[in-house]
Amino acid sequence: MTRESGSDLFERIRFRGRPVANPESVVVDGNVRFTILTPRLIRLEWSETGAFEDRGSYAFPTRHAAALPFAVAREGGVLVVDTGALTLRYVRDSGKFTGENLSIRFEFEGRSVTWVPGMPNPGNLRGTRRTLDGCEGDAALDEGLLSREGWSLFDDSGSVLFDPGDGWVAPPREHDLQDWYFFAYGHDYKGALAEYARFGGPLPLIPRYVLGTWWSRYWAYSEQDLKDLVGEFESNDVPLDVLVVDMDWHTPHS
Repeated sequence: MTRESGSDLFERIRFRGRPVANPESVVVDGNVRFTILTPRLIRLEWSETGAFEDRGSYAFPTRHAAALPFAVAREGGVLVVDTGALTLRYVRDSGKFTGENLSIRFEFEGRSVTWVPGMPNPGNLRGTRRTLDGCEGDAALDEGLLSREGWSLFDDSGSVLFDPGDGWVAPPREHDLQDWYFFAYGHDYKGALAEYARFGGPLPLIPRYVLGTWWSRYWAYSEQDLKDLVGEFESNDVPLDVLVVDMDWHTPHS
């Protein structure tokens, strides 16, 4: 099926948002760009070519927001951006973000904390995991947006992008870049999630049926196999709310 032949479907599932940030919230200096999304949330970009990314991604389909007050200074070869809650310092024209050329300072539990790239985040409360394939026993979760350390970093550098014209998947970026989002919400977890939802999109309530019984198995079922399976649930008076035909809806050889 092409986009043209399934236009109604693609219109329903297309990715929507306002990915281009408010120009009044953006600071560009050579090959870096910083976007102040909120006083406690900053987008940090370094681009090999100086071309920055304005297409939406899964995590950030929207980056547009009302401009906020912040201060910018260039002091002895260092770019300083102060949002009131965060103070970012970057050594100008020093290349990719590293622990030597970038830092962000903020107040947390009555003390000053300075974050630098590569800093461990042992208090991260974790998020989700893409798959359990190949897992035996405990499986580690990826880092999430909330942390007892008061900060978190989301790396959006390799994410899928969406064409702003039709909302469909766009070609990947061809040059080297870093595309990060730095969150510093302390223990204000509700505030962090609420402010992220402004950019990540609203989260609908789940339908009741997803709280019921699921069946999913990576298996080469035939049509009769599935009929027999559903029949067994029925004959044993076990409700079946969701039946997942797992991987066989597509070919793994394309």
